[in-house]
Amino acid sequence: MRCNHVSVLLILAIASSARVAALDLSNAAVLNASSDPVVAAAADMLQDEVEARSGTRLKPVANLVPGQTTIVLCVREKQPAVPIDIPVVSLRAQADAYAIYANAGSSTVYVLGHDPRGVLFGVGKLIRLLDLGPGQISLSDTVNVTSAPAQRVRGHQMGYRETANTYDAWSVETYEQYIRDLIIFGTNSVELITSLDPKFVEGKVMARRQWDMNVDLTKLLKKYGMDVWFWMPLEGDVRDPQVAQKELDDRAKFFDAAAEITHIMVPGGDPGHTEPADLFPWLERMADVLHAKFPHANVWVSNQKFRFGPDVGDIFTDYLSKNQPKKIRGLVYGPRSPGTVIETRRRLPKQYLIRTYPDITHSLRCQFPVPNWHRLFSQTLDREPPNPRPVDEAIIFKATSEGSDGFVAYSDGNNDDLNKMLWSSLAWDPNASVDDVLHDYGCVFFGRDVAADVARALRLLEENWRGSPLENKGIEKTLELWKEIGARTDGRLAKNWRYQMYLCRAAFDAHVRERGIAEQQYEKEAYAALIRAASDGVETSINNARAALAKADSDTAGAKTRELMFALGPQMHESIGYQLSVDAPYFARNPERGAMLDKVDMPLNDRLWLEVQFKKILSEPDKTKQLAMIDTIVDWENPGPGGFYDDLGHIGREPHVVGWAPYEDDPGFVESPLDAFFRVMDNQTKEIAPLKYSWMDYVEAGGTTSLKMKYEKLDTKAAYKVRVTYHSRYNPELRLVADGKHEIHKPMQQPEPIWPVEFDIPAEATADGALELEWQLVSGRAVQVPEVWLIRK
Repeated sequence: MRCNHVSVLLILAIASSARVAALDLSNAAVLNASSDPVVAAAADMLQDEVEARSGTRLKPVANLVPGQTTIVLCVREKQPAVPIDIPVVSLRAQADAYAIYANAGSSTVYVLGHDPRGVLFGVGKLIRLLDLGPGQISLSDTVNVTSAPAQRVRGHQMGYRETANTYDAWSVETYEQYIRDLIIFGTNSVELITSLDPKFVEGKVMARRQWDMNVDLTKLLKKYGMDVWFWMPLEGDVRDPQVAQKELDDRAKFFDAAAEITHIMVPGGDPGHTEPADLFPWLERMADVLHAKFPHANVWVSNQKFRFGPDVGDIFTDYLSKNQPKKIRGLVYGPRSPGTVIETRRRLPKQYLIRTYPDITHSLRCQFPVPNWHRLFSQTLDREPPNPRPVDEAIIFKATSEGSDGFVAYSDGNNDDLNKMLWSSLAWDPNASVDDVLHDYGCVFFGRDVAADVARALRLLEENWRGSPLENKGIEKTLELWKEIGARTDGRLAKNWRYQMYLCRAAFDAHVRERGIAEQQYEKEAYAALIRAASDGVETSINNARAALAKADSDTAGAKTRELMFALGPQMHESIGYQLSVDAPYFARNPERGAMLDKVDMPLNDRLWLEVQFKKILSEPDKTKQLAMIDTIVDWENPGPGGFYDDLGHIGREPHVVGWAPYEDDPGFVESPLDAFFRVMDNQTKEIAPLKYSWMDYVEAGGTTSLKMKYEKLDTKAAYKVRVTYHSRYNPELRLVADGKHEIHKPMQQPEPIWPVEFDIPAEATADGALELEWQLVSGRAVQVPEVWLIRK
């Protein structure tokens, strides 16, 4: 079986026999027929990557030798550096295009590029086509491939900074290997991040100054002919002439030190706050400084998170339309950019390109959150776990690629590794099969003998996050499959960081499921004890409830998966610098930045909140009030006869929310509501806020400025009231309106302490048997509501 599952124009001259002949390359030589340094880097890459997978190093030769099986690397449009006959094959006259042609008669394989970088990507494709194993290197002797990318920009941000969950632990050599991995799947751009202070070092992990590392990375990327992007925010007030000049001078020093810069991206927001009328003239001045060292370099600006309000959509595009600055190459559409890519393209003058900035690294509180994520996952895995999302990411790519000229994805580490390879593959060929990309990924990074199972196991990891982990029995099968893959390879994958990472994720999912089932049962037992408070006595019932919840402290549920994760942690740290905890030896920046081990023991029920309530109850001297307080806890979700309770943000428990759109139509939840999540672990102290789980998530309406719920078949003669819990990340100021005209409450924010509030519904609003409740955003970032009861009086 060959690793040749990418959808490109592939013409196979099939022999008369059913079996396709293979060209044995185990004794092949590599002939670099070009004098270009990028082709030389491609030759080295081919030799190194083949040796890493087969144990055999292809020897370099200076000329074609009769009878010698040879792989020839050549730029077709340039005179070869050695005398060879270049075969006539179809090759598009387009940047990065390549062709691969196997000539069985002469035992020669040609990798031809339209340009030097085309040879590089041809080598990457060849690595995907080769049968590689111990002592084995072969290729179909009838292969004839020609391919060119659909999108001109195919990149990933890889900032050497403390925020990353791996990158700040890397050496230049580690970066080089990962850049090669990206090249194999068609990446042509890498975006770096640097301080403009030459002495700046951030966090406990960095071994080098950020400036020095980035200078070396520009040299490395230049070696491979990659586009070198820099994410370079402007935070000084350039309305002050002295500040404006200092910002330019600081950049000039770095530009002078860098070996290559192809593009500078300046975020207009996140961070950034300079008005377009001040920003763009300064950017043109920066372009002059940049062009003094790199005349070919381009300047881009993003319109993300600049302001909040209904009129933000045209601030940047209006300026570009009216003034059309000539030194700006394009607009970057990223997280919190207004509207859609297509809408932005329509508003933007044609001479400006659009590059998207998709967040493929985060799972919540982000641009493309995991849809319908269960609260037990969201609070334990948090924002940055290993997140292979082949189905979701293909949908996101399709939804954002139309109207753009390519992408450079936001990334903060290796947790999104599969997503990177998938995006690069789809940007090269939007019609590529996701299954084929997964198979190639398995071939290249795990071995062809387990590639099919790796592809299946990656899909299963995404399936683990569909629905409730308490009900998803497939989670256990996912872990078993990853274990089987390791067992079948006789230890070959023991130090493979990708295998370690996915095994750890599978173990974490299984851990949450196993513990969640147990702890939810203990909570039920605790509530059963509380129900008997009137007969058993308040103190006795609370002690019994505490005893039920405390079973989690001695239960062995999840013990084996916990042990596996803590064994994998040091291995992942050693193999790729993965930071699974804020504590030594990992030193992650904070718990939400991939530090999964810091949340592995987080309670998976309302134990912490219940303990707070128990203390309040026991401190109340009035026994009648104590029983009433217990009744409130026990009957928390009970809306009474003819009433309704919605636990907003909890999948399957929010039936009255309206406005949901199919995920394929709005994967960024720009126009539709989404389930969103509060961060309960303090990023500095690691303390967990003692909140009810129903307060930890909520429905958010961000693209629209209102959230709507609809009720039908109400009692037309009854009186109703609404009970609402207000608690969320943004603490917005909200106004509640019924049927578009009845003000239920005036603008308000969440009360302190957090507790539900009640308001009467006018009889006129329910007289027709239906009711629409609308939460309108008065101020703040988005509407967020966690719990709603509609109660018949």
